[in-house]
Amino acid sequence: MKKSLWFVLVALSILSIFTVVGCKPTTPGTPSPSPSPTVAPTPVPDTSCPKVVSTVVSKAYDNTYGDAAFEIVITFDEAVDLSACAENVSNWTVTVKNSRRQDSDIGATVYSIKADGKKVILKANVTETVSGTVYVIGVGEVSYRGTFSGLICSEEDAKKYGKLDTVSPYGDLGAVDAPTVADSVEWELDGCFIFDELSNGCCKYSGEDCCLEPVCEECVEECPIGGGICP
Repeated sequence: MKKSLWFVLVALSILSIFTVVGCKPTTPGTPSPSPSPTVAPTPVPDTSCPKVVSTVVSKAYDNTYGDAAFEIVITFDEAVDLSACAENVSNWTVTVKNSRRQDSDIGATVYSIKADGKKVILKANVTETVSGTVYVIGVGEVSYRGTFSGLICSEEDAKKYGKLDTVSPYGDLGAVDAPTVADSVEWELDGCFIFDELSNGCCKYSGEDCCLEPVCEECVEECPIGGGICP
């Protein structure tokens, strides 16, 4: 055999050895696990009706009812809409309570209702008729009558009530006792729906607040006048 041929065969043999040693295995490796897709939580639909958060009562003089007027601001936990029934002033019951007045429970008259975002604003008026009898020397028992317009929210209001003229055919018969506590105002809507923006609604709502200057943080049974914020 010629040396050139022998040299070629040897070179091919060496090349074959390096080719086999340098090959990678053909068996596939274990594939990496695919990440699990992130599943967004299913939103829970809002099915709750609006809830009353607070009630704030304050005096509100106006040109029609004068000092007799006052305002009730009812705040809900979300924006509200009023049904036609709830927009009817006659369907709201508002009561002014004060154990130191001659009439401890007085019905007020609602004359305006407005929904504004999360708030419902009621405007109402109240007047108490004070009456009774006193003994007049030489005459006997005589009937008297007086009126007080609006809420008792401060010492000044209480003094006006205490100086209330009680008139009769025999003139001024004196004054009544000045209250030592502020009025508490209760409101109720029963049988008329108030809705949220998704038309979830309830048909029975109520609340109360002391008409105290400064305003009570939380209404109690009796809010003493001159004591600042209620305890």
